[in-house]
Amino acid sequence: MGETAEGSGRLAAFFVTKGETPPTTESVREYLGQRLPDYMVPPALTALDDLPLTANGKVDKKQLAKQVTVLLEKNRPKRIAPRNEIEKQVAGIWCELLGCKEVGVLDNFFEIGGNSLLALRMHTRLQAISPRDISIVNIFEHTTVNALSRFMTAEHNIQATTSTTTDRGIMRRERMKRKMRRHQ
Repeated sequence: MGETAEGSGRLAAFFVTKGETPPTTESVREYLGQRLPDYMVPPALTALDDLPLTANGKVDKKQLAKQVTVLLEKNRPKRIAPRNEIEKQVAGIWCELLGCKEVGVLDNFFEIGGNSLLALRMHTRLQAISPRDISIVNIFEHTTVNALSRFMTAEHNIQATTSTTTDRGIMRRERMKRKMRRHQ
């Protein structure tokens, strides 16, 4: 875990590769993506030859934490600045919560260090500026500034949200069934 300016953790995963054909970062990300909801896949993921150790032989978490911010920045898409007032407001809220200077409209909240606790705090702040009611589920469905801003200003998006939630529920149940079959 790395730390944001507010002291909240940023999830990162480091894995040690062994053997003739070690897995790539992308194959590990894909593997995790098939088994976890998108928001639970670590945004910073990297392979290491060995984990850094302290003088006592324990994993040096401070050394790993220093690499988190670098990894998160490296994985970001090309930054596009907010283009309208609602995008600027949403981006501003994200910057406050994540402790960063700027956020692009295509940045994924969970990939740049957001987590479910920060999403709850964001929900409260968005309710104050949104012209429509926003549920916490909407934040998990619309994970970029662009998508969330469009949702907040859309007039007739209720049916699409319901079907997306249903589709996600079906996919989650299928993943659970596969997981149960593997463990039998």
